[in-house]
Amino acid sequence: MAAESEIVSQIVALRRVRAALTAPAERRRLSRVIRQLRRQLGAGVPKQQAATAIGVSVQALDRWVAAGKIPTVRRPGSSRELIDTEALLALVAEVEHQQEHGERRALAKAIAALSEEGKLRRRLRPNQTARELRHEFLHSTPAGRLRQGIALSHVSASLAANYRERNEEHGGPNEDTPPDFFGLLRTLCAAGVEFVLIGGFAVTLQGFTRNTKDIDIVPRSGGENDTRLWNALGSLGARPAAAGDLERLLEGGGNWVLYTTLGRIDLMPYVEDTEGELPYEELRESAEEVTIAEVGSPIWVASVEHLIGMKEHAGRDQDQIDVTALRRAHGLEAD
Repeated sequence: MAAESEIVSQIVALRRVRAALTAPAERRRLSRVIRQLRRQLGAGVPKQQAATAIGVSVQALDRWVAAGKIPTVRRPGSSRELIDTEALLALVAEVEHQQEHGERRALAKAIAALSEEGKLRRRLRPNQTARELRHEFLHSTPAGRLRQGIALSHVSASLAANYRERNEEHGGPNEDTPPDFFGLLRTLCAAGVEFVLIGGFAVTLQGFTRNTKDIDIVPRSGGENDTRLWNALGSLGARPAAAGDLERLLEGGGNWVLYTTLGRIDLMPYVEDTEGELPYEELRESAEEVTIAEVGSPIWVASVEHLIGMKEHAGRDQDQIDVTALRRAHGLEAD
């Protein structure tokens, strides 16, 4: 394998090439290559390699790390700090940008610019330690975690306003309709809908049990699958959360939030990770098949790698917690 510094430089260069491309198919092909390179780096890069990629000494890099300006991670069983990979990639790209504009203090300027954009902040952490998350992952099953996650989600939903009154007021399913997530998945599978599960329940199945308010899926677009999806949604009494007719929304494409008689479902034909659009075909290729007795059919769950990429791209507080928790559960990152 090439040195980490070389891989970092390759990724930054390829990202610049991709930014200049106009053809979506070419951008997707290049993004796939970048993801393959990114996989080789893992969660963090050794300081010597990171310093080489940035073009500074390790001592200079250490000063910024000690000042809390550059986030670090650790691998399990090691006390050595590594530079967070996504932060490093952003930093190298910004340093190059500053240098191209004649800035002498390129690293300082780059850190200031990225800090202002929130790209160098330390990720939020889950309450559980790496040891606890790893133990839970190794001593549980995807089905068991999903049952626990659904139970937690039911508790959260029960704290909402009385759904019956809301239904009478708004005339149909809404945000307070009690969820039956097993039922939702059963309905989709029984209709033959092809999809990949992402979002909170995918995170739960992949190792970090938590509550969520909906089911997020990426359906295969086009052909008979659109018809099967439409039939399933019709049987669920689905209606858009936003104003508009369901049929027109489906015809217009895009992502939508729907309320059904069995709870909320987010349909997301278009998703992104740190490298841009993540096509269904690529998601499905790496997805893991999971069988849940309550569903009765196998479901496909986004891979840990793709979940982390999507969460890193979204960058919300819960997404940051999910990234760290998944890495800890799979033995990829220490406290």
